[in-house]
Amino acid sequence: MASEWLDHWEHIRQGTLATLELFDEGDLGFAPIPAGYSIREIALHIAHEEMIEILYGLARLLPDLPAPFRAGDFRSKKSIVDQLAGVHAQSLHYLRRLDPASLEAEVDLAWGERLRPIAVIQHIVEHETHHRGELSLAVGLLGRRGFDA
Repeated sequence: MASEWLDHWEHIRQGTLATLELFDEGDLGFAPIPAGYSIREIALHIAHEEMIEILYGLARLLPDLPAPFRAGDFRSKKSIVDQLAGVHAQSLHYLRRLDPASLEAEVDLAWGERLRPIAVIQHIVEHETHHRGELSLAVGLLGRRGFDA
């Protein structure tokens, strides 16, 4: 079951990357709503939430809750895509090494909640799917055709 979710996540990630590719570099500061997150911030939020849920919460590979990425440190699409790829590679490296039976047993996450690892994976896939849709909507608001899932 976990391998299917991880494969599905890979499909979702490819859609996220395809959606990001639809933006011009100058679009990265565009926020779909006043005082909302910019394209840059939405994309970085996907990577940050993955770090929190998988690398910090589940794997406990990080000693402290990671701070949000500073948008100003990511000036190009490439830098954002590289950050997404780096975090994702670490997550998959950890998750693909887990024993399938261990994915169904509840564990204590770093913040004290008890969940099954498969539930954490499902949540992070849903989270990225949500924000991929948000990015696609933003492409449409810029007058272009968005990602067609």
